Amino acid sequence: MEMRALPELPTPAWQPLLVRLGGSPLHLPDVHYGDYRPGALRLLFFGAPGEECAAGPAFLVSPGWRRLLGRRPEIHLPTPPAGAARPGAAREEIYATLLEYCRRQGFQRLRIGASWGDCLEDLETLRSSISARTREFVIDLEPEHGALTAAMHKTHRKNIRRAQQRSLVVSDADGPAGLEALRGFQGLAAERAASRGAGFSVRDREYFRRVERYVYGAGHGEVLLAHAGDECVAALAYLHFGTRAITVRSGCNRKGYELYAMYCLHAELLGRAQERGVRELNIGGVPAAATAEDHPQHGLYEFKKGFGGREYLRTAAVVEFD
Repeated sequence: MEMRALPELPTPAWQPLLVRLGGSPLHLPDVHYGDYRPGALRLLFFGAPGEECAAGPAFLVSPGWRRLLGRRPEIHLPTPPAGAARPGAAREEIYATLLEYCRRQGFQRLRIGASWGDCLEDLETLRSSISARTREFVIDLEPEHGALTAAMHKTHRKNIRRAQQRSLVVSDADGPAGLEALRGFQGLAAERAASRGAGFSVRDREYFRRVERYVYGAGHGEVLLAHAGDECVAALAYLHFGTRAITVRSGCNRKGYELYAMYCLHAELLGRAQERGVRELNIGGVPAAATAEDHPQHGLYEFKKGFGGREYLRTAAVVEFD
């Protein structure tokens, strides 16, 4: 199989290719510029020009001062190539071609993200390199809104009604202020998670400024805010592309929990996504082990599961090269 790696491609040519291959918002290079430099981008194409069977963004990561220790550059794929996980795709050949490219280029390591990705457990070449397993939930938005609500767990339907009775007001974030509010809520969530043994770090302000510039300021998604009176109590950020959308960050304060604000924001997102023409809404995932009742993120697993989406097992991989 032929594979090409190009430093850039005009957006008008890239996006129609993603549509043809069933790509997601995570295949838009811009949405990853909070984590990677634009100059590190490589667009990967599998198949002959005009007949590509898979394509996706990748980023080169320099070893920095570690090059003095003999370290070589890494290549990161935030999500597997669009088209690779489709039924009937030549998955073995696509991934084998990717691995051979990495060897030829002399990379130290290949990382493949799990988000809206693939389950690599059936691939002999990558099975031993799986580094994480997550469970994601994707909601089919084709049915009427009433059918979507009926598919939810009864507790979720009740909590959405409770939130609506609290007179919460949902609005679009206007500029960086929305992401700053979201960052604050994530700080509170990190503290709660740490108390349960599942802490996580919150990115710095510079990271969120990059996200505002390249992602939300560029129109690749929205940040929704829930207000109780003059107080912002919760936030939910999502990305959209074509007929697919994915939630990427959320958080709320104690008052937001009391008012069921996250249920309110997700209900609002379902309606907005349908109006936009979205047909698949990925509401994110949790570690695969979170299905166990004693897992620190079991509550988050039940929250996501309760919206009635289809559950998928995704895997991340880290391949080390000699």
